[in-house]
Amino acid sequence: MGSEPVSHGADLPQRVDLLERLLGVPSEDGTLEARVRAIERLIGPEVAQLADGASTSVSATGQRPLPVIAPLAAVSLADADFDTGRRAVPESTMGGETTCIVCFARAKSHAAVPCGHVCACGPCSELMEECPYCREPAMMWMVPRHV
Repeated sequence: MGSEPVSHGADLPQRVDLLERLLGVPSEDGTLEARVRAIERLIGPEVAQLADGASTSVSATGQRPLPVIAPLAAVSLADADFDTGRRAVPESTMGGETTCIVCFARAKSHAAVPCGHVCACGPCSELMEECPYCREPAMMWMVPRHV
């Protein structure tokens, strides 16, 4: 807001109080200008520049119009780049082609019958009644032999 005198209307002190509460700024006992500068430091130089560059015309109520800020562009969540801290590889492929898709600890060794999906180790296959890939009922689990 610069060094110009503050003449934004009678409700400016209430607006500054509200901003201080919303931003979590401790209310200073200083002048109104000092309190506004403290708020400007928190909200960034870009906003302060917008306020300084705003029209100096005063409306009939004795208040300056607020600067107009362009709305932010909408971003599709599919295109958004979020850093979740997780690997980019899906969990179902973390063990690679040879790891049991149930425990991710042992090698795949058993195939579900009748679908034929080789997807689980021996201990995990003993606990399952259906194929974890296609959810078809598994009549039995077999160890495939390559001839």
